[in-house]
Amino acid sequence: MSCRATSSRRRRKASSSTSRSSDPRRAALQKGVDPGYHWRRPARARVPHPHPRADAVTDADQPLAPPLPTTLPTDRILVQGLEFETIIGILPAERETPQPVRIDLVLEVESFRQAVLSEHIDQTVDYAAVSRRVTEIAREGRFQLVETLAERCCEVLLTEFPIRRVTMRAIKPHALAEAAGVGVEITREMTPEAAAGEGA
Repeated sequence: MSCRATSSRRRRKASSSTSRSSDPRRAALQKGVDPGYHWRRPARARVPHPHPRADAVTDADQPLAPPLPTTLPTDRILVQGLEFETIIGILPAERETPQPVRIDLVLEVESFRQAVLSEHIDQTVDYAAVSRRVTEIAREGRFQLVETLAERCCEVLLTEFPIRRVTMRAIKPHALAEAAGVGVEITREMTPEAAAGEGA
């Protein structure tokens, strides 16, 4: 056999080997892998981050509907500096001689809306009638303590007028020579039964 023929066979063998090694399907089969299979990275389950971003929006961040009102609207009537003379005190002179008393009232009532629309006094609380009633109570009671006067006035006002809450300040201007006045201030509300009847 000539050297030329041997060289030719070697070149063909090398060419055939190179061709087989460059064929990806053949290489895959030699490795035992299906040539039609494409490998993909498996998807990872989404796990909530233990420290979410500060700007992340959650259901808790969504605005809530405004809460329904739990109380009826309330307006106030003021009576300031109501003055009259009456028998009040524990000293002998106070039991004989009337002395001045000054009253301030804050009356919490139902909204003025209906009164504003109708402009009828019967749609609100008549402060003139309230003032007359307080004066009557003070003059008829001949109380020894200003605390008793205030308590009695609040009790009557809550019973006889459509008032939800009353704050009363009762001052005796001449009780102490060293002071411009002494007195008490109390706040009272309508009874739960009356409040329930009003809301019904």
